[in-house]
Amino acid sequence: MSKSALETATVVCEKALQQLKSQQWRYACYLLVTLATLVVVHVLLPRVLPDFVSYLSPVLHVLLLMFLVFSVFMATIWHMMEFNGIQAGILGMQLTLNKLKST
Repeated sequence: MSKSALETATVVCEKALQQLKSQQWRYACYLLVTLATLVVVHVLLPRVLPDFVSYLSPVLHVLLLMFLVFSVFMATIWHMMEFNGIQAGILGMQLTLNKLKST
């Protein structure tokens, strides 16, 4: 593998790390918005909805809880897995670059 390809790949991976940080913030915002919506659905919606539409409340609760769990997973566990994977790739490429430069 050529030096220029490894250097380009390292730059691309560093940009991916920057995008990953913004994605983590986005999922954290989704988490907060979903949590606020869940509170509204749980507290206020039963008072406002007519009785014949009350079957929607459990469905909304389940959907919001699923999205809440998804957002927590993506903002924490998945973020760390992706971060460590990209970091490992960068370190591997830097090691290979150092070997190529020393020979």
